Amino acid sequence: MPVASHSSAQQREGPVSDDAVTRNTRAVVQRFWEAMDSGDADRVRAYMEQHLAPDMEWSVMGTGVPGAGTLRGRDRALEVIGGVRALFEPGYPRGTVIRMVVEGNWAAAETEATGPMRDGRIYRNRYAFFIEVSGLQIRRLHEYFDTHYVHELMK
Repeated sequence: MPVASHSSAQQREGPVSDDAVTRNTRAVVQRFWEAMDSGDADRVRAYMEQHLAPDMEWSVMGTGVPGAGTLRGRDRALEVIGGVRALFEPGYPRGTVIRMVVEGNWAAAETEATGPMRDGRIYRNRYAFFIEVSGLQIRRLHEYFDTHYVHELMK
């Protein structure tokens, strides 16, 4: 299967798919990360209102943490994301995409989120996301992270 990645080292490892669907998926997901990592709550909300499908599913894989389970619908996802972001100082958390692979209408990304929480603690966690895109909208998002770390942090 051809692989597309932001990492030039990974691009040298194999062929890069450059079909129209893959290019579109890459562009939608790159803009998603740019908005999420901007630190600008209004920009995040505006992006999500436009690019999360109204019937999208956002699945947080784990239990016992804020937002765990499958959120159905853009409005519910916005509500939960707003609540999670409210745990942090304004403009946080911020994230870094470590690597992203895109093929067809799916993207996979390894990311790291960091930032000061309102209670003074510093958050740092690694994530893996699998994102399905249809047209210019995100239809499905699967999110994996260290839920034990978050559970302990929320005690």
